[in-house]
Amino acid sequence: MTEEKEKPEYVLEKWGMKIPVTRMTVGPPWLSESWDVGNLGEYVLPGPRASKVMQMWDSRLVPAVASHGVERVRTGFDCIWLITGERRTGKSTLAAQMALSVDPDFSVDNIAFRLDDFNDVIESNPWADPEKGIYPQVILDEAGFDLFSQNWMKEVQRNLVRKMEVIGAKRQIVYLCLPHRMMLNRQLREGFSPYWINTQVERGERGLAIMREGHPNVFDIERYWSPEAVFLFDRMTGTFWEKYSEKKNVFIEWATGDQYGDGAPDKSKLRVHRDRLIVELYNTGKFNQQQLAKLLDCSQGMISGIIKGKS
Repeated sequence: MTEEKEKPEYVLEKWGMKIPVTRMTVGPPWLSESWDVGNLGEYVLPGPRASKVMQMWDSRLVPAVASHGVERVRTGFDCIWLITGERRTGKSTLAAQMALSVDPDFSVDNIAFRLDDFNDVIESNPWADPEKGIYPQVILDEAGFDLFSQNWMKEVQRNLVRKMEVIGAKRQIVYLCLPHRMMLNRQLREGFSPYWINTQVERGERGLAIMREGHPNVFDIERYWSPEAVFLFDRMTGTFWEKYSEKKNVFIEWATGDQYGDGAPDKSKLRVHRDRLIVELYNTGKFNQQQLAKLLDCSQGMISGIIKGKS
């Protein structure tokens, strides 16, 4: 990154210390955009063979990180972000902040806890159109893994392979939250995702992330994942996070209320009944797609996809 030092801006109280923060302008050399962010000094990043000294940035770097996905869409590609980390280290928080930095109107409707809902968003998302500022995005939240850990990752992987054609054709930005990158099979973790972010607790506090970029390795099947940035991200509050929390709680109640013994209700039957009800309501002529979306608190794109699929 290119850097231009400016005067100290503020003092950050974190990890029991007072850290002077210097404002700097950063921007990947291939992008025209640049961001004013705060530099917190050096961070020693442990590695498998040797440690590496990195510069650490404040939370204003999040849009700069998210811009890598935007740039891939602009140049004709999709982008799958792997966001990993132990439970409750902020994976969902960071994914939401990145999505909102790409599109301030990003909706909670595009956060999926169930694979069926994930598929619905992928199918109903618009085609990317950078000239019009359209960057279709979807987040697959980790909560499904927490509750259905025995079969969740196998289903996620099979599902992603099936949906890669749609994701690629529409040039979608996908945020895949999971506990560890190695839980994916080699095809997915090495072939489909160019960027990997790990969230972690630092000295008892959440909010630290390390971004790596995957580079093809002619000497090994595994990619070389070079560390690109160490940065902080903030906790989320406000209307968006309240809606996310409410949606997550509804999902958890739905999942844990099952009596079938394997932790997962019969999702296929529930989905069939839901879709049939939506189509029947639409066919009465009393509701248009926009009204149905508002009534059911979901995206109009999802309603459109269900109606087209059943027509």
